[in-house]
Amino acid sequence: MMACQPWDKECWLKQQCGATDFTCQVMKDQELYSYLIGSYCRDPPACTQRGRLPAELLFPIFKACEEESAGDPERFLNCILDMRDLIYESLNHVKEVLKK
Repeated sequence: MMACQPWDKECWLKQQCGATDFTCQVMKDQELYSYLIGSYCRDPPACTQRGRLPAELLFPIFKACEEESAGDPERFLNCILDMRDLIYESLNHVKEVLKK
């Protein structure tokens, strides 16, 4: 498998993913990539200034969860759900800190 950059949609679409290469499978899914990973941003000018697409931020989470899952798709999904919860809880904490 050739290495694709997180933001390189065309590269991901050409990938041949193994059965336990969950990151590849997720990044290769055109609908998910286009809608959730490759284009969505609440504040496009800020995203442009940051120079980061959501794919660049989610890719490391997918890779870490893939490594932790040891080839088990349920463990992969559970890891992503745990990361979602962690991000959500962190956001709530950040909101509280910013109110001070």
